[in-house]
Amino acid sequence: VARHLLDLGLAPAAQHRDAAAAQDRLLETVAGVRQHAQVRVGDHLDVGAAGLDLLLLDVIAMLNQSQVDYAIVGAMAASFYGPVRASMDADAVISLKGGGMTLERLAEELNRTGFQTEIRRGASDDPIAAVLAVHDAHGNRVDLLAGLRGMEAAAFARTVKSRFMNEPIHMIGMEDF
Repeated sequence: VARHLLDLGLAPAAQHRDAAAAQDRLLETVAGVRQHAQVRVGDHLDVGAAGLDLLLLDVIAMLNQSQVDYAIVGAMAASFYGPVRASMDADAVISLKGGGMTLERLAEELNRTGFQTEIRRGASDDPIAAVLAVHDAHGNRVDLLAGLRGMEAAAFARTVKSRFMNEPIHMIGMEDF
């Protein structure tokens, strides 16, 4: 892990020393895919033309409301810890254990809020048991990965709490990335 941190330019003892730079890299990642726009209607986000960044925040709000543990992974997590990577979607791993929530019920709740969802199940030897793909009317997509083989349940307790567009998010911890 220490070697990987050094490769990313992060000191092992101070991997979050420059949180502002990490947040800037996150914004650069999304900016490379979509133009930034913060659109609010009352206290709720309006995905409208704002793009992937707001879709992600709306999905996170639904996960929080449903008490589903999550961690941002993929290109956004890579950008948080190191060089910016462009991506056409956002990815989060979710835990449905212990809360009584199912993937189907989560999909129904997201559909009720105006999003389109698709559940894709992996084969028995697939490292990802299922993916809940969430789409908005503008073609933006967030993939929620459920049942990631080999991922410890404690990884959700080790997430790094940060902010993205002034909203709280949980980034996968470096040791679990």
